Amino acid sequence: MSRSMHAAPAVRPASSDRGPTRPATLSEPTLFYAPPYATRLADAFAWDLVKYLVPVSGLQADVRLSATLLLDFLIEAPGHRVGIQLGRGAEGTAIVPDGVDVLVRIDGDDLLAHMTDALYLMAGALPGVFSARGRLNLERLASAEARAVVQEQPRPASATVTYPPPEEEWTLDGAVVTVEGGPASTLRVQVAHRAVRRSHRSAPTLALV
Repeated sequence: MSRSMHAAPAVRPASSDRGPTRPATLSEPTLFYAPPYATRLADAFAWDLVKYLVPVSGLQADVRLSATLLLDFLIEAPGHRVGIQLGRGAEGTAIVPDGVDVLVRIDGDDLLAHMTDALYLMAGALPGVFSARGRLNLERLASAEARAVVQEQPRPASATVTYPPPEEEWTLDGAVVTVEGGPASTLRVQVAHRAVRRSHRSAPTLALV
């Protein structure tokens, strides 16, 4: 279904100062889909994401936290600062950088085809960032494979969804034959939280008089 058949998210002009060096601060009470974005994948992700987050949120693209670390997106909601990286690998141990509370890494064979499932897994791990209605809609739209992963691990910190090979129908001697149309594909979503530092205070010493 084309985008023109959906109610489009709110759109505002992309400001000229929205560059990778703009400081990340929550400054908007509403979410916006604000192209242009750096890639087709980022554009599709932003288009879908703003439909499901809590309304009082901010979304920024291409946020540079350091000379070597660039986030594709930064979500700012009350009590949450979530950095997102797309298509850069989601394996191994993720180190949460300064400036965010959570780092989400999303990777896979065909992210454009599995975008809804990626958001569904994110919503399961970060329910406070997604609206209640958004979570319900994502559960309804998610694939059976993604729902099975969440059923086994309701709040997945690291999840891999494996999809069966696509099937194609061919007609052979008048009979319809179903064959595999390609290899199996996977979706990987990793959600890493910043470790909470706790101060260890020694117990008070009681002096006996």
